Amino acid sequence: KCRQYLDPVPKQRIGLGDILLFAFVFTPQHFAIVSRVRPTYIIHATPTTGVGRVVESGAEIAKAKLLAAWRFRGVAA
Repeated sequence: KCRQYLDPVPKQRIGLGDILLFAFVFTPQHFAIVSRVRPTYIIHATPTTGVGRVVESGAEIAKAKLLAAWRFRGVAA
């Protein structure tokens, strides 16, 4: 379904506003929005933030498995 609204982005070209898909154990299970680049920070929900809340944190891409990056079609970073 991502391809319906988003275009794939090479992981080395991640930019502001891009959508990242992570797998922490085995399967794709976590989305985040890139809020800063170099170093990369993301906005995402965590089990500790509570319902309706998000947090900004460093994207520890080496620790979490980044599966894919996507960009909204027609939106420039």
